[in-house]
Amino acid sequence: MSFLSLPQDIRGFNCSFHDKKEIVICERETAPFADSHTLFHEFREMLEHGFAELGHPTLSPEDFLEVKAEHFAMAARMIAAARELPGFFEIAQSIESKWARYFGYAALVVFGAAHLLSCVFLPQMEEIASEAKRPRYVRT
Repeated sequence: MSFLSLPQDIRGFNCSFHDKKEIVICERETAPFADSHTLFHEFREMLEHGFAELGHPTLSPEDFLEVKAEHFAMAARMIAAARELPGFFEIAQSIESKWARYFGYAALVVFGAAHLLSCVFLPQMEEIASEAKRPRYVRT
């Protein structure tokens, strides 16, 4: 994996040459956690190409690889967060002060919901950020 300055509409890509494979991700993040989302997205695309080379593609002709890769990236980020969440609840449970413990639980719920929403809406947030940064040409 490497980071490069890419055009504004490209967040990442994967490439292979002989037996070497690489995922390239844009240096600038358009939204929080966009780099991990892009990494999972490109990884899913690489997996599909590997299965296709073996003669066992996982997609049917009417499926779109970009859509499947987005769903994979969303699911991977959600599963990673779900695996870590019980540990955070144990930490909050071990807080001795009752009000601080309640605050810890509330913070976990708020940050968990924010992370869930960022997993689902990250592609839309990236599009909005990309559109806002697009140069505008005004006739004078």
